[in-house]
Amino acid sequence: MRSAQLRAELQVEEIAAPTGLAPFAIALAGDVRPVTHGVDSLLGTGRFVLLYDPEEPESWGGAFRVVCFAQAPLETDIGLDPFVAEVAWSWLVDGLAARGAAYHAASGTATKVLSTGFGELAGSTDSAQLELRASWSPDGGELGQHAAGWGDLLCLLAGLPRRATPWGCCPECERYVTEPEAPSRDPLPHAALPVVDTREVYDAAVADLAGGSGPFAVDAERASGFRYSQRAYLIQVYRRGSTVQLFDPPALGDLSALADVMRGEEWILHAASQDLACLREVGLDPERIFDTELGARLAGRPRVGLGPIVEDLLGIHLAKEHSAADWSTRPLPQSWLVYAALDVELLPDLRDEIGALLDEQGKSEIARQEFDAVLRHETPVRGEPWRRLTSIHSLRQPRNLAVARELWMARDAYAREIDTAPGRLVPDASLVAAARTLPATKRELAAMKDFTGRASRGQIDRWFAAIEAGRTTTDLPLLRPPGDSLPQPRVWADKNPDADVRFRSARPAVTAVAEAMNLPVENLLTPEYLRRVAWAPPAEISAESVGAALTALGARPWQVAATAQVIADAFVTPPQSAGEASEAPS
Repeated sequence: MRSAQLRAELQVEEIAAPTGLAPFAIALAGDVRPVTHGVDSLLGTGRFVLLYDPEEPESWGGAFRVVCFAQAPLETDIGLDPFVAEVAWSWLVDGLAARGAAYHAASGTATKVLSTGFGELAGSTDSAQLELRASWSPDGGELGQHAAGWGDLLCLLAGLPRRATPWGCCPECERYVTEPEAPSRDPLPHAALPVVDTREVYDAAVADLAGGSGPFAVDAERASGFRYSQRAYLIQVYRRGSTVQLFDPPALGDLSALADVMRGEEWILHAASQDLACLREVGLDPERIFDTELGARLAGRPRVGLGPIVEDLLGIHLAKEHSAADWSTRPLPQSWLVYAALDVELLPDLRDEIGALLDEQGKSEIARQEFDAVLRHETPVRGEPWRRLTSIHSLRQPRNLAVARELWMARDAYAREIDTAPGRLVPDASLVAAARTLPATKRELAAMKDFTGRASRGQIDRWFAAIEAGRTTTDLPLLRPPGDSLPQPRVWADKNPDADVRFRSARPAVTAVAEAMNLPVENLLTPEYLRRVAWAPPAEISAESVGAALTALGARPWQVAATAQVIADAFVTPPQSAGEASEAPS
């Protein structure tokens, strides 16, 4: 995270991390530099804390959690805008998306303060201030991008323009930056690109790709955060010897001819798991893939986002400013199309570089097994998706949960009906607030300050009907749904002491293997697999029995070969406590 590329207008330093929140933490303090941009920019300040708990707290949904705040003074007329808090939250969401920082379980508050002087201070100038506090759980990837997204938010709150260059928003900012030893270059200027949106153009595009050679580089653009569905609104395909083709799936419909040309060939994707579902939805289903994001991770690269890895290995700065755009927009701006084309034009060269790294490290077979696992992976369907509402754990009574469920279902139905992302209608926090408060009338619901969103008042009848349905239903949900999830490891010492000893012995052993292989430990072995084997080990402990248990859980052959023996050894020889060590004979 310390290598995050933050905007040059930010003065950032590492500070002492707060204690008591997690076993491990790192914290940054940021202040906007007083740089002139035509007019004096307002200043902002903030803090960014990355927490790490290897026991993966249930409320986090993973081992990492980000906690941050950003604060800046506002011009008074802007402070009076009733939507300024929502805009600030959208800046954070857009900033994370633009940096490629995927996350889940986000929550936060935006506080607007308006100050007016009275008495002896009556002559002082009115003032306004906005403070955003937020937390979320990163979905893997490069953690530094989350800090970069926070930094972008801080600059926007301070009144600076959006990031326009790789190192700063204007030439004046460049003086704050130390040039890298080998500066990256921008891609060559790109010719105007047409969209393939008619059958005639489609047939010619497919023929062009058929005349090329080598693997197909593939990417897809969705309208996440704007539309209800996760369908692809643009699919980019390129191979050497052809030109990049930008397909418009909604306009074309049938893509079977393209699927026929691509069948049997290797497809190159970056973070394939993000795009496979929407590609399969239109009949494009690869048989073999090379995932450049996963390959870079297996090769031990510290930065695996597409922009950073292209810059590191190819020396080209790849701007990502349109990654969070609404790709359902028609017509698509030419700058967006160039951005989309570059995403695939560079993938063949990137695939070669990463493939060479994997070959040098003897990891080509490991990569092949991991790529096959991505293709085979099926996302489990959640029986009660409403339980993923942010802060749902704060509701302690079945009746409140019933109301939250009905509100979620009402929002989901309306979002599907008008093809809009549910969170753009009424945010999760508002639904949970209404479920907690249980307003008795529509007037009370409309008067709730924390019931917000663009559809919060226009669809008040819909939301109040859902509240009434939850208030009167006899089908009350359980506080905790039945399942086979394990307790958090921090309580194992009380619930299953033997499992606790096994887990505390095996975890550092597996971590040591990961370090020796230059692999992220979560790629060496899914943490859940180790926890389950430690909780319920085979009756007879051996490398073979542990390996069989890991295989049954989904571990790949290379993972079993690398970890089964060390896990079995750790289970058989648990670590000594301090007391035991002192009593041992000398």
